[in-house]
Amino acid sequence: MLIISVDPGQARDPTAISVLERSKMLAEERRVKPGNRSRYAVEHKRALERLDVIHCERLPLHTPYPSMVDRVAEVHQEAEKLDKDIEVVLDLTGVGRPIRDMMRPRFKRLQAVTITSGQSQSFDKVHGEWHVPKRVLVSVTAIALQNRA
Repeated sequence: MLIISVDPGQARDPTAISVLERSKMLAEERRVKPGNRSRYAVEHKRALERLDVIHCERLPLHTPYPSMVDRVAEVHQEAEKLDKDIEVVLDLTGVGRPIRDMMRPRFKRLQAVTITSGQSQSFDKVHGEWHVPKRVLVSVTAIALQNRA
């Protein structure tokens, strides 16, 4: 699966677009058998999720919003060549809502996320958007980096 993430910029910060490839891999946990250091016992196998950044860019400051949406569509079109499921995730914080309105007709799998200062994440069914605390995003990212996922 590919995830195209979009953080729309404003006058002082550029728009960021990244493409993440999400994959699963099987990991074995091995332990040395007691009394025999040359033999290992496979204790168990577990599935690990891996995220690889395969594309990352910043658009120039003051890029008009329609041009930004067009660039996301170009990135999406390139990603389709990889023959994988694609989901677009848009940060609604700040100027994201009008951009979501422009993106909805162009992308069938669009997830909208508002970054909050709250304590827990939630999904607003009425507006079809996630509310995720910044601390959750940061801690999940830190754990993934520590585990080299």
